[in-house]
Amino acid sequence: MIALLRVQRGLAFSSALLAMAWATSAFAADDVWRLPKGQDMFFRLANLTQNSYIRFQKNGAYRRFVRGHLHVKESDHGTWTQGKDGVITIRSKERVKPLRCGVLTVDPGDWEMLHSYWSLGDDIAKTLKKDKRTIYSVEEVKKLWRYPAPRAPEALLSPIKVARETKTVSRKELMDLSRKWPQYLNRDIREVRHITPLVHKEIRVLVWHETPSFLALKQKLDRSKEPLRWSHFERYSDSLEERLRWSRKALRDEGEGNPSSVQFYRAISAEQFKEDVPTTQPFRFFPGVKIIPSDRETDPRSGGTPGTE
Repeated sequence: MIALLRVQRGLAFSSALLAMAWATSAFAADDVWRLPKGQDMFFRLANLTQNSYIRFQKNGAYRRFVRGHLHVKESDHGTWTQGKDGVITIRSKERVKPLRCGVLTVDPGDWEMLHSYWSLGDDIAKTLKKDKRTIYSVEEVKKLWRYPAPRAPEALLSPIKVARETKTVSRKELMDLSRKWPQYLNRDIREVRHITPLVHKEIRVLVWHETPSFLALKQKLDRSKEPLRWSHFERYSDSLEERLRWSRKALRDEGEGNPSSVQFYRAISAEQFKEDVPTTQPFRFFPGVKIIPSDRETDPRSGGTPGTE
C-alpha cells in the first residue's frame, strides 16, 4: 500500500512538472492575449532584406508597411476584429486571395495586378485548344501565360506557381485552372488572414496562420519534429533566425505547403515604429544599377527587390 502511494505521488509530481514545462516552454491557450482597447499597437517582422510592420489602430483599422534598403511603402490596409478565442481576423481592402487548383496556384496579390491577369483563363484555354498534348513540364506550364515584370517590362514572368516536387502537369489540371479562373473572378476574393497574439513574460508576438483556429495551428506546431518553444523568442530579439528556420522546415505543411504562411511578428513601441517608418518613400534605383529579374521576383506591392526572396 505504501509503495502504491509512493508511485501515485511520483506520478502526480511528474505530471505537475510536465504541466509547468508545457506552460513555460510551449505555446498554450493561456498565452493568447487581447490587444488593449483605446490605443494603437505596433509589430515588426525582421527579414533578411526588409522589415515588415503592422499597425493595429484603435478605430478597428490596420495598416501594413514594408521597409527595404531603398524604399518604405504601405503594402496593405483594411479592418480587424478579435474574436472571443483571441484570434484576430484581418480583412484586406487591398489584397486578394490566391486561386489554388490542385498543384497549380495563381496569386495576383492585389486588385491592380488582378486586372493584368484578367484574360488568363481564356488565353490558357485557347492555347490548349491548339496544343493537344496531355502532359506538360513545369517550365512549359510557366510559359503558357506570362506578363511583363513590373520593374523590367522587357522580362516576362509567369503568374502560375506549381507545387514543390511536381515534375509534370496534366492537360486536365490546366483545363481545370482555365475553367475555375472566371468563377474565381466572380467571387468575393478579398484576402482574409488570421493572427493569434501570444504573450510570455515580456515577449509579445503575432503568429500569422491560414487556419481560422489557433487550436488547429497549435496541433500542427505540436506535431512538428522539433516543437516550437518560447525559448526561441527569448534567444533572438526579433526571432529572425528561428522564424526562417521554422517557417521553411517544421511548418512546411501549414497553408497548402507555403513555407511563409506561418510568420512571427514581435511587438515594438510607437516610438520605434515612428523611427522605422517615419514616412513612405517610393522605390528608386540608383543610376547605373542593372536590373536582373527572375521568375522569383517579388511583386512591388509586397515591397521586395528583384531576384530576392
